[in-house]
Amino acid sequence: MGTTGITRGGLQYSKKEKAVLSCMGKERNMNSVSPVSGLLDLPDMDKLVDSLAQFILYEEDSQTSLAAMEAAGTLTPFYPEAFSRCLVRKLSKGLQSGIACLLGGFSRGRRGSSSALPYQACVKKGLVSPPLSTGANCAVAFTCISLASLCGLKHMKYIKGADWFLDYGYCCSHLCSGWDYGGTLLVCSFKQMPCLAAVFFVLLVSELQEDSTPFQQDRCLQALAAVSTHPSIMKETVPILLQHLQKVQKGSMEAGVHSVVSVCQSLKQVALQCHQNVQNYWYFHQAVVPCLMGLAVQASMQENTHTMLSKVLLTEEALSAMVLVISTACMYLSPELAAQSVSKVVALFLDGELSFIPGNSFPSTFQPFQDGQCPVQTQKKLVALLMAFVCSLPRNVPIPQQDRLLRDLLALSCSSDCLFTATAAAKCFAGLVNKHPAGPQLDELLRTAMDKLEQGLNEAPHRSQALTLLLWVSKALLLRYHPLTTHLTDKLLVLLGDTVLGPAVGDGFALLMADSPDVLGKSCHAEMRLMFRQRFFTECVPQLVQGFHTAAPGVKANYLKGLSHILNHLPKPVLVTELPTLLPLLLEALSCADHVVQLSTLHCLQPLLLDAPLVVSLHIDTLVSKFLNLTDSPAMAIRIAALQCLHALASLPTPVVIPYKPRVIRALAKPLDDKKRLVRKEAVTARGEWFLLGTPGR
Repeated sequence: MGTTGITRGGLQYSKKEKAVLSCMGKERNMNSVSPVSGLLDLPDMDKLVDSLAQFILYEEDSQTSLAAMEAAGTLTPFYPEAFSRCLVRKLSKGLQSGIACLLGGFSRGRRGSSSALPYQACVKKGLVSPPLSTGANCAVAFTCISLASLCGLKHMKYIKGADWFLDYGYCCSHLCSGWDYGGTLLVCSFKQMPCLAAVFFVLLVSELQEDSTPFQQDRCLQALAAVSTHPSIMKETVPILLQHLQKVQKGSMEAGVHSVVSVCQSLKQVALQCHQNVQNYWYFHQAVVPCLMGLAVQASMQENTHTMLSKVLLTEEALSAMVLVISTACMYLSPELAAQSVSKVVALFLDGELSFIPGNSFPSTFQPFQDGQCPVQTQKKLVALLMAFVCSLPRNVPIPQQDRLLRDLLALSCSSDCLFTATAAAKCFAGLVNKHPAGPQLDELLRTAMDKLEQGLNEAPHRSQALTLLLWVSKALLLRYHPLTTHLTDKLLVLLGDTVLGPAVGDGFALLMADSPDVLGKSCHAEMRLMFRQRFFTECVPQLVQGFHTAAPGVKANYLKGLSHILNHLPKPVLVTELPTLLPLLLEALSCADHVVQLSTLHCLQPLLLDAPLVVSLHIDTLVSKFLNLTDSPAMAIRIAALQCLHALASLPTPVVIPYKPRVIRALAKPLDDKKRLVRKEAVTARGEWFLLGTPGR
């Protein structure tokens, strides 16, 4: 290396080293990292990546591990050839031989192998310094692991630029400000050593072997998703993730619901990363959706064999995880591509057409909408996957056999004994109704639905299922300002007085007001008007207040629950203007025995204490008493919310709250000894604020 260059701390750096060091001061964005080719020429690069992989897979600090995965994902688009070339060669060899480790030179730290020294060993030997703050500075940790692995290489004297990498003190002076600089250092070193990316990816694949622990598999699954940022790499990682899921089917590995959920979370992340590229997203859709549906269909047909596949994949947690993957794999499709795929999925559920599912030689027929016993009952659960698909498509995509599909969904939602199945069918029906064009067909469909609802609400066996359908259809129509919304709202208000369904109806108002994360959300292209919450508030709350005053004592809590949910989701400017009228009801809700009502009301009141001090000051005596009483609640969440409200009360004008200072300080001494740390933390904060009341300079 040349010696002409700059001097730092008594050391001279060449122009090449100066260029690398300048990269460390830039942002982590790869576009701003200038390439400096040939910095390192390392034939044993797998040992360096061995240490990096151990750092990602075995590091106890999850923040640091996730930062490492993010850095690897940032690298992948710049070196896809190295990733793909190494993956095809090494993975093919590993699959054929069935060995537990794909790289002969890979040494797992947990087994004591050691050609590359781990970071802790390097600290003990004095080769590197410990990080400035353990677990808090990801940047320093990344630097240390790179240095540690370099120190463990046998042929370090042949490494170009090793003297710069070992100048740890100089590196730390640039890394003290946090992860941005440290990530730039790691990315910079990877850019100069493209083979790092290839070996790194193979190490991740090797960790998916059967002898790895669930914790290591989770880390590896996350990392595989993180590096899927280039088309060629994504086409390698998606089959690996699906193969890991298919091992459950073959019974070749012990698996639980957590394993299936972890794979689905990684697949969802890959879908979100590739959706901006039409071709990549279409590849993901074609590869993942048929595979997931095929696994679920086969599990539903083999339910009576009690295989591990049926036990795991048919659980509500596993199906819910697959719903998120399928929904994410459909919501960004173009109308043309979506039309190609939706016809096959609808034919699968209505006609049992299995042609598009891989390995479609199943022992029986797939008939989820037919009446019958097991395995038909388990097949009905898979309507959740149909919901994820058809309700995530753009509104202008025609649904084949839509009228028949809607009739079957309506019947299933009101008749299924399984609440999961009934809810999935109701959501799917509501999602399609929300996107259905206005006209005679929609009017006829809604008349049929109303007849079915009336019948279901009057029959004891399926009243809960009918209520679920009523809530979802009400939300679907509320979002698009359909005229029938008023009739459905009146029906819900009447049901608040029902001693059996009333509490569930009160909770249902939260569903009506909240943003839907799936079927009726913006991401799923639902028809949604901007002011639907304000409109619902204007039409519903006066009747809700009137109903509360006239209701029997045993059901008043249902009205308070519905009111608190509505106000909790209402835009703050609207709520502040209506506060003088509604505050007495909110204060009464704090005395309700229902913990849901108490918590929702506290969350509603906390911002109002800051935004409407004049109105709140008129009720200060009642508020202080009720908040202090709730600090003794058996529910931890209520105790925390009450303490946060007391903290907010201290911001009211000093003449209003200063008379209550001694009382509040005495009462808050008890929460200081609460058994829950989060409660004690809020008590300290609130009590300290009340101590400062009336002091100079506050």
